[in-house]
Amino acid sequence: MHRHFLPYLCCPETKQPLKLEVIEETTSGFIKTGVLSTEDGAHRYSIRDGIPRFVASEDYADSFGREWEMFPVVQFQQQNTNRTMRDHTEKMFYSITEWGAEELRGHTVVEFGCGSGRFLDIVHAAQGNEGLVIGLELSGAADVARKNFGENCNVLIVQGDALQPPFNSETLDFVYSIGVLHHTPLPVKGLKEMVRVAKRKGKIAVCVYHSQCSFYAAPSIYGMRKFINLLKSRWSERQAYKIALWYSKFAGYFLYYIDSIISKIPIVGQRIVRFLQQYVYALSTLPDLQWRILDTFDAITPTYASTHSPEEIEFWLSELGCTEFHNSQFAPASYTVIK
Repeated sequence: MHRHFLPYLCCPETKQPLKLEVIEETTSGFIKTGVLSTEDGAHRYSIRDGIPRFVASEDYADSFGREWEMFPVVQFQQQNTNRTMRDHTEKMFYSITEWGAEELRGHTVVEFGCGSGRFLDIVHAAQGNEGLVIGLELSGAADVARKNFGENCNVLIVQGDALQPPFNSETLDFVYSIGVLHHTPLPVKGLKEMVRVAKRKGKIAVCVYHSQCSFYAAPSIYGMRKFINLLKSRWSERQAYKIALWYSKFAGYFLYYIDSIISKIPIVGQRIVRFLQQYVYALSTLPDLQWRILDTFDAITPTYASTHSPEEIEFWLSELGCTEFHNSQFAPASYTVIK
């Protein structure tokens, strides 16, 4: 981290300001090792490998640490220049947020649940070093994201909980969360925190699983996720994730093409495929093999994966005092907000 991020950080428990003790710092000002603490010293948080650490464990987000360790840059823009998913990450980000690249410059932008950093990469590219980017991540994916950005002094990766983020109130210009809050035990609390840390008239964007989504709400996905979580509790997380990865590869390499063959059966082929995907086996149908494997693994391994209706999101926003918001049209449960 760099010192210029300190004014945005606070103790996640008490919201007190933090003082910085530097142990190792590069000539560019990147702090590799240090300690953040409250004035009374009652709360202390380490900075290790350039990442302020506000949590002791990955808790409910452990599957994402495994996921992004295995697929650290698969969804990054530059990795897909000449592939079937070209520009998908960039288009997804701007469709959900409805923000322009120019308006991000010179501002501080934070992502709740940054994973390995694919959307942070889009923001950083838009800013061209004329702004600050913060990624908040509970899981070990924080280390993957830090590695992806190296010792970039304009990018801060924080290991912390989206339900108790270590950010001062009303200090951030842009706040967004894409495909993350539904993986927490209390999505509405995560949204409340996003609203809290955004400046007055700051911009917020959120996207969660829609309750009518044919993929994430499918009984086949739910059943496989329940099975993997059962293995975690009865066996071991390591073995459960090995099985989940094996299944995801089997689905991506084999089931995807079986579906393609079945779909060509006259009259009934498409209906059979829809039935199989909804009720028999979990399978992402993205055209790129690595994205397909990643997306299947992502769907079947989380501890939490709730789905939500547009009416529910709008109710939450209204209860939080937000009056300027609308559906961003990327998905039914995707909203852009002005605080």
